[in-house]
Amino acid sequence: MGWKNATVLTFENLERLFIAFNAGRCDAMSTDRSALVSWKANSARPADFKILGETLDKSPFAGFVNQNDPRWRNILRWIVFGLFQAEESGVTSANVEQRLKTADPFVQRVLGVTGSIGKDFGIANDFVAQMVVQVGNYGEIYNRNLGEHTPYFLERKGTPNALWKDGGLIYSPDWK
Repeated sequence: MGWKNATVLTFENLERLFIAFNAGRCDAMSTDRSALVSWKANSARPADFKILGETLDKSPFAGFVNQNDPRWRNILRWIVFGLFQAEESGVTSANVEQRLKTADPFVQRVLGVTGSIGKDFGIANDFVAQMVVQVGNYGEIYNRNLGEHTPYFLERKGTPNALWKDGGLIYSPDWK
């Protein structure tokens, strides 16, 4: 069957899509990559399925907070930026204690050794250092949960989930 003869089926939710695919009603399916990866990893025969490398859409996912709580929104935003910046600056859970002693003024500011970014939000000034000690930087979190040694293995290299300096979209604004 060629694409000229393809029939597009739509479903009201992912559960019904996955049921149809498992029942053989579909030859292929399309949804966001995170849903595909999760479905494949939890299927009875994950090796039987291939997730194509091409991205058909750009649908970034994000959390949300009550619009009437700008303080909480800013804290969450800078927590995410801090995880991005820690990775870009080479700060990892394994070296954060050493990096706290760096002479690099930028890394000092990100880790809360100098400046007041945490205090400006009403949280500990070293919030980034504390996060990295506890859970790692963005790359460490990604690799632990979605990387090659997980059932999900979502490649970062060459995708939007890579750091900006590696061709992706992950970046943090200035820390001034």
